[in-house]
Amino acid sequence: SKGLWFVYKNLTVFQGMRLRSLVVDLLLDKYFFTLFLNWSWLVRKCYIWFLLYRVCEGARLAFMRGVPYSKLTIDERTMLGAYQRLTEFLEKVGAPLVFPSQQMAPLLNAIPKRSATMAVSKAPPRKLPPGAKP
Repeated sequence: SKGLWFVYKNLTVFQGMRLRSLVVDLLLDKYFFTLFLNWSWLVRKCYIWFLLYRVCEGARLAFMRGVPYSKLTIDERTMLGAYQRLTEFLEKVGAPLVFPSQQMAPLLNAIPKRSATMAVSKAPPRKLPPGAKP
């Protein structure tokens, strides 16, 4: 929970690809179910606060600007992409959406679909020397 709280409080420090890697690739794609359904109420609370007050609020602010997707900054595009991924995960667990989908639909439809080049490549696992313990 301390790591999540650190990210929550310092999210504005991350920009561009670092923001995308942290929010979309790590906290949503890789650890969504682990954190959203965690046994610790404090971890769940911090993660849900992060989703509501950082991801959803960032997407709302980008939406409220009323400009086309191509005119948004990279960070605003990242937050809209993160919100789109969040809605996919919320549908899987049966939770209601934060914003009515008909309001955000025009802007979310402008977001390009994830491709293999947008995903963070995973490094192959390191091979340990014989006799070494992990």
